[in-house]
Amino acid sequence: MPFLDLSLIDALVIELASTDKVVTPAQRKLIVRLRPVITSLVKNNEKRGKYEDSWMLNSHTMDNSEERDCSKNISFYTGLLLVDVTQVIFHLKKLSAEKERFIFSKESTRADLAKACCFSSGIPYDETVWKPMLLRLGLK
Repeated sequence: MPFLDLSLIDALVIELASTDKVVTPAQRKLIVRLRPVITSLVKNNEKRGKYEDSWMLNSHTMDNSEERDCSKNISFYTGLLLVDVTQVIFHLKKLSAEKERFIFSKESTRADLAKACCFSSGIPYDETVWKPMLLRLGLK
């Protein structure tokens, strides 16, 4: 399983917090709201990793229900990671573009964040993938 490197996000949060310039209320809100998202990313990645490790080590001895359970959990935690990552990418990209004019987005839906992240990454947004995932996670 690849290591989840959050050092760039941590560095940005530290830089924003320690800047000599006045941090706007919206930027401060972003800093505060990123911390639990980063914590969630780490925890969900660890949980998913346990199921991936189990799958890799034990798939040849698992019965159908164990395989299905493991697969569902890997998918579930991957979905949670994608949702958290889209929030981080969307708001950091927005902060980068707007700088001092940055406004924290409240009205954006999870689907809006996913669409914007896919677009900015050059990945086609596929509603047939995102909509069922968001519904399964209880986020739609």
